[in-house]
Amino acid sequence: MEGKSPTQVQLRVFEYLDYRKFITDSHAAKKRVRPSFSLRFVAGRIGSTSGSLTRILKGQLNLNPAMAAKVARVFDLTEKESEYFETMVLFCHAKTLREQNLFLEKLLRMRGSKIRTLEEGQHQYFREWYFSAVRELLNFFPFDGNYQKLAKMLRPAITIQEAKDAVKLLLHLGLVEKDGAGKYRLTEKFVTSGENVRAIHVNNLNLSMGDLASRVLQSIPVLERDYSGLTLSLPAEGFREIREMIRLFRQEILEKVRKFDDADVVYRLNLQLFPLSIRHEQETP
Repeated sequence: MEGKSPTQVQLRVFEYLDYRKFITDSHAAKKRVRPSFSLRFVAGRIGSTSGSLTRILKGQLNLNPAMAAKVARVFDLTEKESEYFETMVLFCHAKTLREQNLFLEKLLRMRGSKIRTLEEGQHQYFREWYFSAVRELLNFFPFDGNYQKLAKMLRPAITIQEAKDAVKLLLHLGLVEKDGAGKYRLTEKFVTSGENVRAIHVNNLNLSMGDLASRVLQSIPVLERDYSGLTLSLPAEGFREIREMIRLFRQEILEKVRKFDDADVVYRLNLQLFPLSIRHEQETP
């Protein structure tokens, strides 16, 4: 980094969504050119201790949002970078899905155009049920640009504009492509993201699909659907065993689906297992 002093060596904060990872990587980068730039030094500059900072970086403690501005100054972040870093701290500490989405969307807006547009598209893909449905539909439906017909293929039907938005997003994310004959087909690409963002994406999609399942319950004939459920009482070990059974069942379903080459309908399979009570602590005799 010619022309940069050791204290100016830094990584692009906009490439991160986990503040702990950013601090760890930035600290390592600065320490390589300035050995005295230790965790003890960083902790002293932000009014903490090296032990507390180590626990923060290990995820055992959370960084106080009021301290985030001090961390930004230690790593020589600009005003815009500091705002991004402070928002990243709030995002990582958000308790509810609503807060997580709010801060994630703000972070994506603040990023550079190339990174932002790709990750905004990934975020959008999981927010609405029909994006993944259209992708799966294109696995067998010969779509040639007739958006009205495409929109009516889904249940419930979506609007023509929603169909256009879906195809545009799928093309942008590289999940479908247009061949020389003007036909659309699926690619082998998958939407991927960091671990902390992946959880938000999964929750968004599950909420969207769960809401859809309740809406179509009475509109789809019984012979075309299967709704069932069990209410159970389990020990912790039983819960873990059943969750593993569900995981294996999902894999078995996927293996079965891969053997079919004549699909003509898109289905959604929801699997939920959640507590309806708090845990009862047995009294010791």
